[in-house]
Amino acid sequence: MSKGTPSYDNAINVRIYSNSISLPQNLREKLSLNENLVLKYKFLQNGNVSINKVSKITRKENKEITYRLRVQKNVLEKEAIKQPTTSQIEILDKKQLGYRPIPNTCNNKIFDVVNTLDSRFTCFEEQNDFLTIYFLNNRTRSIACIPRFIRIDNFSI
Repeated sequence: MSKGTPSYDNAINVRIYSNSISLPQNLREKLSLNENLVLKYKFLQNGNVSINKVSKITRKENKEITYRLRVQKNVLEKEAIKQPTTSQIEILDKKQLGYRPIPNTCNNKIFDVVNTLDSRFTCFEEQNDFLTIYFLNNRTRSIACIPRFIRIDNFSI
């Protein structure tokens, strides 16, 4: 998906429990879900946007595979979501883990931040030349929104 494209079906009903969003089976085929995806989504009740890596869960008894998004407790509190419950989310974008846009090297006076990122970072391009960066290290994640381009003449030594 590119900037400004409408999302996959506006509302998706999901089950939320144990600080996880259980993604429905029909979404599995539609989005080609796997454990190497990072989804950007928003809760429809308040419109708050979140980014999480997809987790694959295989049940031992029947080998059934389900996909989930881990959600931080503070996000659920901010949304005033009591668990277990059903809610609606909207998928805004999906990227492969480690996705980076193609670096821009056309101007010597402008530095593209993408050049400094390695495969541990997943980038979502935003409007006005900003990047939302998702970083995952073991089980700890960080999210930051930064300008993509920095004018080199802004630095002084």
